[in-house]
Amino acid sequence: MANKKVILTADDFGAIPFIDKAITAAIKMQNLNCVSAFVCFNDSGKSVKELLQLQLSEAAKGNKFGIGLHFSVTAGEPVTGINNSLTGFYNGQLQFIAPKKYPFKHVTAAINDFKNELKAQIELMGEWLGGIDKIDHVSNHHGVAYVDIDLFEAYIEVISGYNIPIRSPILWSQSHLDYFNAPRLEPPPPWRLNPLTKYGIYKLQWFTEVFESIRFKAKAESAKRKGLILPYCNNDCIYGLPYEKNIVTMIEQYEKAEMVTEFMFHLGYFERDPHDVDIKQINTPNGIDPGYFENRMLEFAMLQELDINKLLSDYAIEKVVFRDLNKNDWEKILIP
Repeated sequence: MANKKVILTADDFGAIPFIDKAITAAIKMQNLNCVSAFVCFNDSGKSVKELLQLQLSEAAKGNKFGIGLHFSVTAGEPVTGINNSLTGFYNGQLQFIAPKKYPFKHVTAAINDFKNELKAQIELMGEWLGGIDKIDHVSNHHGVAYVDIDLFEAYIEVISGYNIPIRSPILWSQSHLDYFNAPRLEPPPPWRLNPLTKYGIYKLQWFTEVFESIRFKAKAESAKRKGLILPYCNNDCIYGLPYEKNIVTMIEQYEKAEMVTEFMFHLGYFERDPHDVDIKQINTPNGIDPGYFENRMLEFAMLQELDINKLLSDYAIEKVVFRDLNKNDWEKILIP
């Protein structure tokens, strides 16, 4: 039987109810099977503990999902509680510096602070979930650890000490898949800029750093040498492009090769008109950008309307979590 597997992950759980409600609903619909959760926002502890209870109740119904750490040093508050190269005071509150101000030019000096914060966040999530082995994976908010090669080496050095799977540095558009000749993508390549690259260049203003991030193969091989498990490629066709045809096109590519792939979603849901919401509650100096609202709601609506489980069944694709993967999976998903 072909080794065709997919992980359906939603990011940013534990930041605000707008995100948490959508992710919870998608889990109950069985349209997600993985959650990447913060530990560094005021209500993250309460949110993650409620998510853990949901995990137990859904497992009893045969609906398995994994809970991972969405490591952040660009939004929220430091778990270490220490003011250092990664933090600043906003309205008298210690927070991570905004991503636009991330000290890429002084990465070497900031690496120890970065590693200490990563350890603290992993250990806190392990405490909340009942053990480090219960952490399904580690991903990185804004992908800051994936942009700079030195940061990535520090990132995987820490995580390998805990033996937790990670999100791959390999984007779908950087894989061997037929990405640039996939006519059904909306809008069709090559006429659109990769939305993750566009976000880094225009919104975060990571001009030179974005081009450093293309060293994906070196990063993937480095992670492999440390024994880390990661899926074949991270998904960059949904982010900012919540169209059903993009999901269908990507799933169709499973006919061409054995694949283990993560689809990454950013969901949100308001029970009332988003224009009635007090933006000040969300648009903090380095928090959640209100510009995400519409796109997150569109992604959530897409998942509600799409029968993704039937699609997966039609193509004999198994839903898995990161902890289900093993070395055999990794050997099958190397870049050619």
